[in-house]
Amino acid sequence: MTTLRFAPLAEADIDDIHKFISDDDPDIADRFVRELMDVFRMLAENPAAGRQRPDLDKSLRFFPP
Repeated sequence: MTTLRFAPLAEADIDDIHKFISDDDPDIADRFVRELMDVFRMLAENPAAGRQRPDLDKSLRFFPP
């Protein structure tokens, strides 16, 4: 399993997003962050996932495809 590491500002952004959504629905906020982490793990384990975007940069990929 891949270990995810986040910059402090990225962690703060995720926390802020969770808090914002929680104001309306805490369960949805929890689910959103869980699903976001699932996507981050998948991308960490599959760095070539997504569609290539050579029109922007030959090494850039776009996700979701």
